[in-house]
Amino acid sequence: MQNHDQIGNRPFGERLIDLADERALHAASALLLLSPAIPMLFMGEEYGAENPFYYFTSHTDPELAKAVCEGRRREFSGFSKFSDPTLVEQIPDPNAWKTYQESAPLEPASNNAAHSQWRQWYQHLLQLRHQFLLPVLEHCKAVHAEAMGPSAVYARWQLTSQRQLAIAVNLGQQAVEMDWATLSPGESTIILDYADAAAGLQQGQLPATSFIAIFDKSV
Repeated sequence: MQNHDQIGNRPFGERLIDLADERALHAASALLLLSPAIPMLFMGEEYGAENPFYYFTSHTDPELAKAVCEGRRREFSGFSKFSDPTLVEQIPDPNAWKTYQESAPLEPASNNAAHSQWRQWYQHLLQLRHQFLLPVLEHCKAVHAEAMGPSAVYARWQLTSQRQLAIAVNLGQQAVEMDWATLSPGESTIILDYADAAAGLQQGQLPATSFIAIFDKSV
């Protein structure tokens, strides 16, 4: 979901944990780790790191370092949010040692409940991936994908052993119309049901900030 470009190219290096709804972020992380594609976690993401990841450089030419800093600030000054010159000046200097130091991932705090909860969530998702997906990923191919709303999607993949993986996720703040029969036309096994997605689908709606992944037979 995140990488050094997406975070570092923001003026203040904010991570998704500072920008997105927490429940939506849980659902998005489930989508990342329970989809067949090889997932990538950005450093610190696995425990909910809050420290920023700035754009930083190590130019040895002072003139080049100055030009990069000024150019970056000039680029952001074109956005309405940075119409105030004092805010533009707060954008970190990419070549400053402090900028690099503050971008380094910190050790997760053992007494930080949020860090522990995020780590447990990612461990749970990885365990599910190892248990359910890894044994059947060979020759996996996508067979269907459909937008169910402005922030929701439903997708299917053909796996080995005559199984299909079906996933539905809604990252928005409003439920979208979708029923259980769309997700699972036949007998199925639930891999993960987050935020009561299954119960909502039984009532004809995929709840806000929810996720569900199932196995079923090929249809």
